[in-house]
Amino acid sequence: MSDNDKEFQRYKRDVEYLEAHYSELLRRYPDEWIAIYDQKVVGSSPELTPLLDQIKSAGIAPGVALTEYLSTHDEVLILTSSDDSRILLAPLR
Repeated sequence: MSDNDKEFQRYKRDVEYLEAHYSELLRRYPDEWIAIYDQKVVGSSPELTPLLDQIKSAGIAPGVALTEYLSTHDEVLILTSSDDSRILLAPLR
């Protein structure tokens, strides 16, 4: 298995960890950014920049860790076509 394949598999496991523990993580880190690496939370902050600094301090490249904002508010993603003829509303989480 190549290094890229290994990295992809690790990232996939981190996504699965986030999905499996989302409610617990939301209770622990409400309205905060979190970073997950190797199925562990390696940083958290209400602001993204300090979280990126934490990730770097841990020796992890920010683009390698899974980062997610855990919002306690119901949010809706609105997608429109370029001519605004179609609108799709999709809840986030």
